Amino acid sequence: MLNRYLDIAPEVKKALDEGKPVVALESTIISHGMPYPQNVETALNVEKIIRENGAVPATIAIIGGRLKAGLTPQEIDYLVNPTGGSFRRSVCMERLYYNEDGTMKRIQMTTEGIY
Repeated sequence: MLNRYLDIAPEVKKALDEGKPVVALESTIISHGMPYPQNVETALNVEKIIRENGAVPATIAIIGGRLKAGLTPQEIDYLVNPTGGSFRRSVCMERLYYNEDGTMKRIQMTTEGIY
């Protein structure tokens, strides 16, 4: 059922199917913690190092309401470029709600969290 909401990059799926190592990379540091364009350079360099050491990188993010495991260079740039996405926010929650088309419902933030 989760695959209905999750986009797994072909390279990541192939590695998982073949039992090869996959390294999940959390995207908050590049989307919130570093200036552009150093954040793109860092993300791509870390992925390169992981590949050089025999594993497959899987940068994790939510883009367009879809859970993503493994991003393209264009998706990384969109995620971290100040002129890319119009809304960036770290997401940590217990339950996600979805629209009929499989996209996530908008998260309403409050001063006490989300609802």
